[in-house]
This record gives sequence, C-alpha cells and structure tokens, in this order.
Amino acid sequence: MQRYPGFAVQDLYKLLFQAILGSEHLLTDAAAAQRWLEQEWESQPAERGEPLFEPVSLDSRLVRLNIRPFKATGADLQTMWLAFYSASRGCGEKQTFITTWRQSLTWISQRSIALSAEAAYDFDEIQKRAGYPAGRHSQTYRRLHRPAYRLVRLDEHGHIQL
Repeated sequence: MQRYPGFAVQDLYKLLFQAILGSEHLLTDAAAAQRWLEQEWESQPAERGEPLFEPVSLDSRLVRLNIRPFKATGADLQTMWLAFYSASRGCGEKQTFITTWRQSLTWISQRSIALSAEAAYDFDEIQKRAGYPAGRHSQTYRRLHRPAYRLVRLDEHGHIQL
C-alpha cells in the first residue's frame, strides 16, 4: 500500500478478490475479454517505468502483468492473451475470499491496515448486498496509477505460464 498512494478500501477488496478468485469472472465471454485486452493493449504506450510483474497471491505465482512494461520488452499481445486465459482457470473458492475479506475488516478496525474503518464497513455493506462481486480499482487509484494489466501465473522459475 505504501507503494501506491491513494490505495483505498476498494483497492484492497480488488487485490484480495484477485489473489483468491483470480480473473475467471472476466472470461464468461472469452471473445469480449479478448477484444477488451486488444483495445487496452492498443491504448497503452510501451514504457519501462513500472514493474513488469506485481505479486497478487501469497506465493507470488499469481501476478499482475503490466501491459506498458510488457510491451516495452517487445512481447506481443497474443502471448499476454494466452497467459491471461491460462491463468483464469481453476481459482479459489468464494467463501475463502469472503472470510479473508472479513478478516481484513478486523485488521482495518484494529488499525493494522491503515485504511478508514468506517469506509471499509460501508463498502462491505454494499458488497455484501451484491453478493461480493468482483470489484474495480478506486477512482483515485485509477487516476494516479493508470492500472493496465492482466493476471497471469508464473512457474517456479519466474517465467510466464502459457
């Protein structure tokens, strides 16, 4: 969170959701997901100013593969699509996510996580009523950090799994 000024409750929710449930929810329509990636790929410049990978899971094998630095390596869109598609299958259980999210609320209220407890519980009520769906980054996070990535898995050597 220190690396990302503007990190909010909504961003923690998204991070935990991704760590446990991955991005399978994005592939209910694979053709639409591929078009969305193509559009995002075309809109992003090739830049090296951010990490190529950002760990999402505790074992650091599920990562956010950032589009801008990935393009800067000379990699192609098809490789990113295959890695994303491959990583989207076989993720965790919704109840595991809910339990982890609720534990994070406790840590926030105990000030172990430096986020607003009031905002966290308000956000939780909204998410609970909606059945704890996938979330989006907060507007502040999107404005400050311009997130453009896909979740992929790394093998034991740190290489992208296809």
